[in-house]
Amino acid sequence: MPLLERVDLAARSNDRVADYSKGMRQRLMMARALLNEPEVLFLDEPTDGLDPVSARTIQGLIQDQAATGTAVLLTTHDMFEADELSDRVAFINDGEIVALDKVHSGPPE
Repeated sequence: MPLLERVDLAARSNDRVADYSKGMRQRLMMARALLNEPEVLFLDEPTDGLDPVSARTIQGLIQDQAATGTAVLLTTHDMFEADELSDRVAFINDGEIVALDKVHSGPPE
């Protein structure tokens, strides 16, 4: 139950997943991904199509995992999300990494 509490689904634990909203399913996906306390976490567009509140919840879970030492690799088309959640960003074109660099933190110079 602690993981369901962490993703704010404890109150809906007896409900069928088919009755969950997209945001609830994404939060459940995160709980499933964290179940075995992975050292490396791969996420593909974890906030795609979510409302801002659900997206922020997922982003917070990602940040929490990274803070515990989990290596998090995620794909996203949202550059603001990439900047907020990442230490390094790679740009891929036609299956090739065309740019890889650290994320700049702080105001522009």
